[in-house]
Order: sequence, then structure tokens, then C-alpha cells
Amino acid sequence: MRDAAAPPAAPPRPPGARDRVRALVLRGRWRRRLRLGKDVVLGRGLRFELSAGATVELGDGVQLGDRCRFHVRGGAVRIGAGAVLGERCVVSCDAGATIGARARLGDEAVVLDAVVGDGAVVGPRAVVEPGAEVPPGAAVGAQQVIPRPSWSRPAARSARP
Repeated sequence: MRDAAAPPAAPPRPPGARDRVRALVLRGRWRRRLRLGKDVVLGRGLRFELSAGATVELGDGVQLGDRCRFHVRGGAVRIGAGAVLGERCVVSCDAGATIGARARLGDEAVVLDAVVGDGAVVGPRAVVEPGAEVPPGAAVGAQQVIPRPSWSRPAARSARP
């Protein structure tokens, strides 16, 4: 039986010369809007789309899988030290998103304007909707959708006057 909150398919690897070159290219292109910590591992084909005023901060030892995408239209995306994002993960936000230290996102996981706590595990193809929060140390199963809190949804209107 497969674990419901499987870790990313590729095992963590130590940073190498290619990661340092990718970091230099990204730093040169995004200047002050992208901050990289020490020993960051960057997969192939990363895509950053940052609007004016938007920032991305990667902590020490963060590992990004191949073809991860960051669509940041406003606010800041913060990824804590030691976090691991699997292949083809998407982080998209208008107001900001946080992925805690030592958190793990499975392949193709999606985080939309949400908070993933320290040490949390988000399974492959799971979606964390805007305004949702995954508590520290929690595990989210594969292909699960974590909805926004009920108090943040608009109230339904009655058909009667």
C-alpha cells in the first residue's frame, strides 16, 4: 500500500556546481526580488514570474524540484530552511504565501496564497487553496484539496426577497 502523503519522487541531493550557476543567473535576473539562502538546490527549468513589488525568499538548504513555477503577483513568498518542493510544484499568490521550515511538498503540489506549517507534508498533486493553513507537522494526502476556512467564503444568497 502506498503512503498517502508520499515524499517527492527524487531524493534530496547536495548542492553542486550547476546549482551555484543557476543561483547566479537567477540572482542576476531578479536582483532584489529573489533572495536565496546558502546551499539551495535548484532543479532544471525553474520559472519565476514576479510582478513589481513581489518577492521570493528561499531559506538555507531549500530544494526545488525540476520545473517548479512561482507566479507571484503581489506580496512575498517565503520558503523556510530545509524545505523540499517536488517536481512541477506551483506556488501562486496575490497577497503572499509561506512554506515552513522542513516542509515537504510532493510532486505537482499546488499552494495558492496559503500557509504550510513547519515540518508539514503535502502529498503529490494536493492543492492548498487561498487562505487555507496546513498546521505544523500535519500530513496532507495525495490529491487532496485543503479548502479555505469556512468563515472566509462569501455567504450564500437566498432566492427569496
